[in-house]
Amino acid sequence: WDIPKDSVVLGVVSRLRVERGIEWMIDAAEEALKKVPNARLVICGRGNYKKEMLKRLKDHPAKDQIVYAGYVTGQDLYDSYEAFDVAFLLRPGNDGACRGALEAMATGKPIIAGDVGALREYFSYDQAIGWIVPLDDRKALAHALVDAATNHEQRNAYGANAREQVVSRHTE
Repeated sequence: WDIPKDSVVLGVVSRLRVERGIEWMIDAAEEALKKVPNARLVICGRGNYKKEMLKRLKDHPAKDQIVYAGYVTGQDLYDSYEAFDVAFLLRPGNDGACRGALEAMATGKPIIAGDVGALREYFSYDQAIGWIVPLDDRKALAHALVDAATNHEQRNAYGANAREQVVSRHTE
């Protein structure tokens, strides 16, 4: 993705639909990314919001820090999660289980999640796994993105907890 090696990668793998929080993320990225110049936002996915999203990103104030990686599957999906320092999923999709969050957690990545449904449930256990933010709260999401990008030790601890939670509570 031509991302500098010293960058912190905040990534999402999601169906690109408005109801998945993509607009909310793009709005919050404007504030967050200017505070963390070495952060990069990577968006992986496909969906009916793709065309509108790409149009918005073309003129986005932080467009040089945002990468649209397209639809990823198989080894590319795994490699994407491996490249992320932090993963986020803001709202559940059709299955309600938030598989993208579980996939990221299984690879030892902390998550940033919207406070809803299964995402909220993942945060209800005894180990901190990331940052949970109120739905559609742009400032709270921007703050979580900045905190995640700038706090290496916390990211590592949350990622280890996330991995442990998936291994101990879920099956393949």
